[in-house]
Amino acid sequence: MGFIGRMFKWLLTLIVIGTVIGIFTNNKRQHIDERTTLLIHAHGPLTEKAAPDWEQLFEHETLPSLPALVTILKKAAHDQRISGVLLHVDSPEWGLAQVRELAPAFDILRTQGKWSIAYMDSGSEAGPSDLMMEVAMLADEIVMSPVGSIDLRGTAAHVPFIGNLLTRLKVDPYFDARKEFKSMPNTFTRSSMTPEQKQDLKQLVGDLQEELENNIASRRKIDINTVKKFYQQASLTAEEAKTAKLIDRTGYWDEVIDDIKLRTTVENVDLLDINGYAARIDDHNHEATHTMAFITAEGSIVTGNDDTGMADNVHAGVIQKALRDAREQKVSGVLLRVNSPGGSYVASDLMRREIELTRKAGIPVVVSMGNVAASGGYFIAMQSDHIFADPTTITGSIGVFSGTFATRRMLQDHLGVTFDSVQSTPKATAMGIDPLTPDEKADMAKSLDAIYADFVHKAAVGRRMTDEALEPLARGRVYTGRRAQSVGLVDTLGGISSAVAELKKRAKIPEDEVVNFTFFPEPPSPMALVREFLHPGSAQIFGPLFRAFTRDPMGMLQSKGALHMNPVWVTP
Repeated sequence: MGFIGRMFKWLLTLIVIGTVIGIFTNNKRQHIDERTTLLIHAHGPLTEKAAPDWEQLFEHETLPSLPALVTILKKAAHDQRISGVLLHVDSPEWGLAQVRELAPAFDILRTQGKWSIAYMDSGSEAGPSDLMMEVAMLADEIVMSPVGSIDLRGTAAHVPFIGNLLTRLKVDPYFDARKEFKSMPNTFTRSSMTPEQKQDLKQLVGDLQEELENNIASRRKIDINTVKKFYQQASLTAEEAKTAKLIDRTGYWDEVIDDIKLRTTVENVDLLDINGYAARIDDHNHEATHTMAFITAEGSIVTGNDDTGMADNVHAGVIQKALRDAREQKVSGVLLRVNSPGGSYVASDLMRREIELTRKAGIPVVVSMGNVAASGGYFIAMQSDHIFADPTTITGSIGVFSGTFATRRMLQDHLGVTFDSVQSTPKATAMGIDPLTPDEKADMAKSLDAIYADFVHKAAVGRRMTDEALEPLARGRVYTGRRAQSVGLVDTLGGISSAVAELKKRAKIPEDEVVNFTFFPEPPSPMALVREFLHPGSAQIFGPLFRAFTRDPMGMLQSKGALHMNPVWVTP
């Protein structure tokens, strides 16, 4: 690195350190006034993991992680300085299960006499209103600007197929899957859905639609048949939405602030951002005698280890170490939060093994499923002591696929690239640029058969079934949490709070006793990240930073390698 490069690096370091000190100093200087209103800006994604400190430094509007947000709201419910909560609903990118996870926290606010208002400029300016309504209905009262509208469209599954495109490009795909409902490879080999894929998705879409309709009917106290009609008609103006009881009243932001002035009897409304409030409270109970581990598996599952705390994927090494550390510290229990569509079979099994060892050590493990815990996500959950899922969680997909693309024809005919080679064995060029030979296809089939049988058997053991009883539930089928619970793949419908209660019960801790939860692995502090930046090998941090700033929460930019035979992937 040249002189200019070193100077730039040190200058950036000083800026970061100054920012950290400034934030910490500012937080310590400020206090919470009486009759303060807590502001939650529901915008963008809501992560399940403890927020990376780099993002907290450079993206001040980033919400705390979902578990932290729930804890903060519960704290606010019992904080006499907090009068109520203003929820600004502004294009959230939350999953249905995440929204439902927050509902009990808002219920506690309600029981403690705290008011809550949801405000949105419009429910349909940037797209359908379904998710906006789900978020807004967390609050007691919904206010929308007079020029806004509500457009409830319902659920749908749009699946892209590039089989024809690959044919035109002269790319030869070859994929094999176990079994007929394992539909991911269809995207590369077909131009439309198979009957099994359409059947699976039709059931899934129908179940999710039913959940949406029932939730609106329940939260807004509207007849279910009336709710169904909303999905069949054009968008509703603000006044029509008010008449239909989808919102409580119309008004602009300044009018909501005026209303809060009346509620709090203060001239200047003190809106305290949720992050600012979190920095001023102590979420550690110093009287608790029991500590439990909170481990989050969020993103696509891969092998390896990313210990910067900023990985967008679930690195098996990180989760393995977290479980080992939890055992060494003799925690009373482990709560594993899973929000993953799947990934590497090897990585999934390595984590499953650590869960098995944790239970053998006498430490109960309870799983709480988030928006999705499918295939590899289900694999790491299936041998826990108890599985909780939200009714809208996407889960199941017990199956496996693998494949490759032969690109010789494309490179030669379109780009004029030719190849010549020498090889030491007949298999040296397998899974390369040429179509698979019959022997290579047989090898792939043999591998997939073995993996599928292993998946089914381990799932059967975890669910206390025979292989014969579980196999019809597998075959790559995808379920909502509610349907998965009805067939025995999930134990109980509920969220993190329910999982905590179950974990305390299994750890023989009284229901009313408070426990401390510790995140494993612990998120790095800003100063630790600065030290990492100064380290000669600091280049490893820029990949995660890039993914954070390009909003690649599921790690899709990295997962393109999943299409190759090695590793074999278990995804929907």
